[in-house]
Amino acid sequence: MTALVTGGTRGIGRAVVEELLSFGAAVHTCTLDEAELRSCVERWKGMGYLRVTGSVYDVSSREQREQLMKEVASLFSGKLNILVNNAGTVIVKPTIEYSEEDTAHIWATNFESGYHLSQLSHPLLKESGRGSIVFTSSVAGIVAVPYGTPYAATKGAINQLAKNLACEWAKDNIRANCVAPWFTMTPLVAPPCGGGGATELWGGGAHVHTGRSGAAVVRRAVEGDGYLRVTGSVYDVSSREQREQLMKEVASLFSGKLNIPVNNAGILIAKPTTEYTEEDTAHIWATNFESGYHLSQLSHPLLKESGCGSIVFTSSVAGIVALPYGTPYAATKGAINQLAKNLACEWAKDNIRANCKQRRTNIVKPTTEYAQEDTAHIWTTNFESGYHLSQLSHPLLKESGHGSIVFTSSIAGIAALPYGTPYAATKGAINQLTKNLACEWAKDHIRANCVAPSFTRTPLAAPYLDEQTLAKVRSRTPLGRIAEPEEVSSAVAFLCLPATSYITGQTITVDGGTTINGYAVVEELLSFGAAVHTCARNETELQSCVERWRGMGYPRVTGSVCDVSSRKQREQLMSEVASLYAGKLNILINNAGTDITKPTTEYTKEDAAHIWATNFESAFHLSQLSHPLLKESGRGSIVFVSFVAGVVAIPYGTPYAGTKGAMNQLAKNLACEWAVDHIRANSVAPWFTRTPLADPSLDEQTLAKIRSRTPLGRIAEPEEVSSAVAFLCLPAASYITGQTITVDGGMTINGFFFN
Repeated sequence: MTALVTGGTRGIGRAVVEELLSFGAAVHTCTLDEAELRSCVERWKGMGYLRVTGSVYDVSSREQREQLMKEVASLFSGKLNILVNNAGTVIVKPTIEYSEEDTAHIWATNFESGYHLSQLSHPLLKESGRGSIVFTSSVAGIVAVPYGTPYAATKGAINQLAKNLACEWAKDNIRANCVAPWFTMTPLVAPPCGGGGATELWGGGAHVHTGRSGAAVVRRAVEGDGYLRVTGSVYDVSSREQREQLMKEVASLFSGKLNIPVNNAGILIAKPTTEYTEEDTAHIWATNFESGYHLSQLSHPLLKESGCGSIVFTSSVAGIVALPYGTPYAATKGAINQLAKNLACEWAKDNIRANCKQRRTNIVKPTTEYAQEDTAHIWTTNFESGYHLSQLSHPLLKESGHGSIVFTSSIAGIAALPYGTPYAATKGAINQLTKNLACEWAKDHIRANCVAPSFTRTPLAAPYLDEQTLAKVRSRTPLGRIAEPEEVSSAVAFLCLPATSYITGQTITVDGGTTINGYAVVEELLSFGAAVHTCARNETELQSCVERWRGMGYPRVTGSVCDVSSRKQREQLMSEVASLYAGKLNILINNAGTDITKPTTEYTKEDAAHIWATNFESAFHLSQLSHPLLKESGRGSIVFVSFVAGVVAIPYGTPYAGTKGAMNQLAKNLACEWAVDHIRANSVAPWFTRTPLADPSLDEQTLAKIRSRTPLGRIAEPEEVSSAVAFLCLPAASYITGQTITVDGGMTINGFFFN
């Protein structure tokens, strides 16, 4: 096994080198500091690792990256099993203070180096027969962290790069993944005490007890494999009484201590959603969710007593995307995923880890104190009611010809909040129910979406919103306040309108141009009475559009010729806008973009630079330049027109996808950093849309593929994208910030439904 680790002499990189060496790999690493490299290599060889080498390279330099890979190819005879792209840099300052040189340096070191090294290593990884690329990213590429917006954007780009390479290079037996750590104490801490399935645990020397409903199955499981520390018993985990008996037996067997419960039992009944009976859903719920929840409650004192507890829930991708294997099953898996998040937060203090307008109710207490009646009441009111009403309403919605279901969920179904684990689990279940109904019922012209508000000023929330709680909520909310009911209801109403006819399967969190879609966006804003200035590179086309708009009765539209990939022209554009609007700007729509489609290995330096400058750098710089104007307006809004290629992997250019992933992360960071200036930032990510730019690539074969993966069975119209952009700019969306809203006909939530 051979490996290249960049930045391998300190921190995470150094720990990765040592981990790989301990597995017997031959490892080459590189760094900028020759003395540090020499010291590390000598130390490793002194530890008995003789297959480690190193060289001095600056991975932000294209030329030096090429030299590095020539050395690696020679060293490992043209084969490489593992590439760990770990090198990175950060410059921390307010977004408006970054210079062109700052962003270029961060981009070159953090993204371009990993991208180019992946290109260069492709033939070596392919030749090895089993290649693996790992990018060291950061949680700053997932959520907004105040450590530099360009840094965060490059990490968002890396996360998306991993998805694209994983799909494009799978045929070459190359895998690509991304590790996104939080703040890390280095050297790396000892491996956590965890495990996988029973056989894996036996192999690791664990004392394992397993339970099944069939005696013969248990007997076969514990006999004949040579693992003497395994026991088993016959129990039906869908029975509360039998779960309690099981845990008494386990407590006795392991002297009151338990390190690992694996909640693996489950059942599936697959049929159309409208055909499930009350008994079906109750049985699936009891077996798949309630059993794992109750066993976690019962195991809590044993896990706590062990000093190092770990709960593992066997969920399913059916709890993440929509699969045609039963909506109740999928909902229980969504609930399990959220349960893991809540327990992970609530029980961390006990050294326990956990992985993996409707009537509502909530009962807030510690997880271990919920009675069976509590969980049953919360489940019935929060999930079963919405599920059953959807079943009952199906023929009516279908008959209307244009039906829309909106579930009022909660951010408690997305992130862990200390307001009741059963409540959070039902909200996770609702979010997943939305995805499944969106896919299953799209053929009946029924859309399903979900609005997940944060704390909102309502009678239900009032008892929990004392001053101390309000202070905590404000400290974690970029907009610095709770929501008003009207700010949630406007999102619900918006999702019911014909304007959102291409939005389905989405969970929208309410928590604090002349081509492509720009043409439609301009018209949408003009229709709301806005004064709009647009820019384009094509003067003739621009002039024609402005004249047409004025002929439609919109005298407040202006335009100018500008190539937004040019820094100088961007500065001239913003000077003109500042003059035109007396130093104030309410809305900035970053819509310009370009793409060059080819295999990842064939992109040149110039290709990648051009895509980066047009798609990301232009938007970032225009946001910097517009900041004082947006702030001066008193209520500013930035919307980035991204693409679903920044959310899932699509075969239309890895650099393009990287810039869209960066853009989505940029929206999150600006939303948090500039909330104090009353500026919101969001992103709209459309799927294929009927535009002049897209039309040449939409032949019948391509359209057929798109329809097969899109629950709504068609591409979008420009107006269906522009309406989402316009909504995010309106006062009605005043509590929505940092979100990426996919206008995709349900494509990104579709796991296995085909038209």
